[in-house]
Amino acid sequence: MLSLLFGLFESGWRRCFGSDGWDLPIIKHRVIQHIIGALACFGICLYNDYHWVQAILCAVVLQGLYWAKAHGEFFDYGHSNPVNVARYEKEWWWKFVKKIMPESVYYSFTCDFICMTVRY
Repeated sequence: MLSLLFGLFESGWRRCFGSDGWDLPIIKHRVIQHIIGALACFGICLYNDYHWVQAILCAVVLQGLYWAKAHGEFFDYGHSNPVNVARYEKEWWWKFVKKIMPESVYYSFTCDFICMTVRY
């Protein structure tokens, strides 16, 4: 349950704040975005009755994994020219997404959201 909640939060968080930070200058910085993400994960862990030490470790590890993964081409919403997704052909999550999404929506917010949620 933690991974599902964290994945949903992070995919939404990345989409909302990743590009312009809602014009709030401090939120444009990646470090601040990751601190907020780690705090959200910490809160989710505490809500799920983790000990506070476990919650800190879990938040740091999950945020570190999230930070380490590049979102690549699947954050292209708003671009007029589709980008090359051939580099993901061997990835398990891309095979899954191709089975559930028609090719006509590969470059849409819905597909980006699903790709990033499944991947993270």
